[in-house]
Amino acid sequence: MEKQDRVKLLTVGSMLRSDAKYVFAFLSEHREQLETIDITLGGGSMSPAIPKGSQIRIHVNYKGTYEPGQVVAFLYQGKIMVHRIRYCGRRGKAKHYVLTQGDATFLPDAPVPMDSILGPVIGFQKNEDWVAPGNLQRVSSFWVRCIAAMLEINISAATFLIKCLRKI
Repeated sequence: MEKQDRVKLLTVGSMLRSDAKYVFAFLSEHREQLETIDITLGGGSMSPAIPKGSQIRIHVNYKGTYEPGQVVAFLYQGKIMVHRIRYCGRRGKAKHYVLTQGDATFLPDAPVPMDSILGPVIGFQKNEDWVAPGNLQRVSSFWVRCIAAMLEINISAATFLIKCLRKI
């Protein structure tokens, strides 16, 4: 990729932090031309797989299916979040949702609509190299299983359960 193209992508990435909804809409319309974007990860919820403050690369033109274990960037409450997919809905309306969770967090996030996913995180910069995020060897938690079961029955109820658990 030429230097000029890389500068454009870095500019888009910096805009993500300032106006995520606008940039998410822009990227959704121009996925074919962009292929990937680079942004700086703000939080530490993906440590140790991706260190806090890392430059990450997102494959915005991803055409594959999402699977548990993949790290994805998605729009959540007006911000771009980066978490690992823990569960993919299987039936009915749930097929259009995934459950995500930061590696360093106890509870999963509220169900994420598939159309809110920007793409998988394919790497982070470590020194001069790009490194793929590591796999998390985590036993499926009780709460992920409960919320996944609820997601298959009623998406709103799964979202409500997450909100209640976060208040505890």
